[in-house]
Amino acid sequence: EWGLGAALNSRWRVDGALSLAQHKYVDWQVSGSSNANYSGKAMEAAPKVMANTSLTWQPDARHTAQLEWVVLGSYWLEASNSPTYGKYEGHQVFNLRYSHHWSESVQLMARVMNLTDRRYADSASVSSSTPVFTPALPRAFYAGVQVQW
Repeated sequence: EWGLGAALNSRWRVDGALSLAQHKYVDWQVSGSSNANYSGKAMEAAPKVMANTSLTWQPDARHTAQLEWVVLGSYWLEASNSPTYGKYEGHQVFNLRYSHHWSESVQLMARVMNLTDRRYADSASVSSSTPVFTPALPRAFYAGVQVQW
């Protein structure tokens, strides 16, 4: 895993984080009717790649805007790594955030999640021999006010 950030100049900043992992069952044999042996198989729902990159613009002390790119790599849907069920392909999503300090005690915030309105799964697995994909939210808009006193 690593994280890295750098100011490009007084108004722009780029930050990134990356996780590369390999999750495998070392020794897992199921006794009973199936006698399945998952030893050496990749763990289900465990992507090798997870990454996040953000580009932040702060033209002055009162305004901040950020574009975020989130990447989740592919992963097996179940423990046997069967091509019958296959893999979830992973996804890439963009998010946009903005904040404005109205005053010393009031901050306005807005964000657009899933900016490109991409269809993707929030989670994926196999249940009762059927691939199950839990859909993520479509493009969503949020706004907020923070008041300190």
